[in-house]
Amino acid sequence: MVAHSRPTSPDRPAAFSLLELAIVLAIIAIAAAVAAGRYAQSLARWRLDSAARLLASDLTLAQAHARCTSSPATVTFDSASRAYRISGLRDPKTGDPGRIVRLGDPPARIDALAADFGGDATLVFDGFGNPDSDGVIVLSAGPLQKTIALDAGGKAVIR
Repeated sequence: MVAHSRPTSPDRPAAFSLLELAIVLAIIAIAAAVAAGRYAQSLARWRLDSAARLLASDLTLAQAHARCTSSPATVTFDSASRAYRISGLRDPKTGDPGRIVRLGDPPARIDALAADFGGDATLVFDGFGNPDSDGVIVLSAGPLQKTIALDAGGKAVIR
């Protein structure tokens, strides 16, 4: 069987029509819109995960500092500024006493921070590293949330 091809007319070159080009561009635009939405959601998830890991490691650092110095270490949470302060530790950037971490600023840029430790937003590790109460910290970035739970022994668990 022999396939016959239509020869192109000399006045019309073989190419894509404007309609075919418009359809391909529309498909590419739809695919780009879907990809951009997924990228934004994955970026929010990454920011939230990194903020939760930083907060959990800072709680462990405050507990270890209290144990090593045999003196209390206080972590104070401020929901309005989406920040927390660890007293007794020096800020590595400024050298000021009291490490301040602003989770509302880049790179974390979380939308909300809520902490509850027995009715207040202050956590105190005694000289043995034991917390004054167990509690939870909730971080939000867009529709996503992460919870950091601190048990009575002072272990921080990210959920």
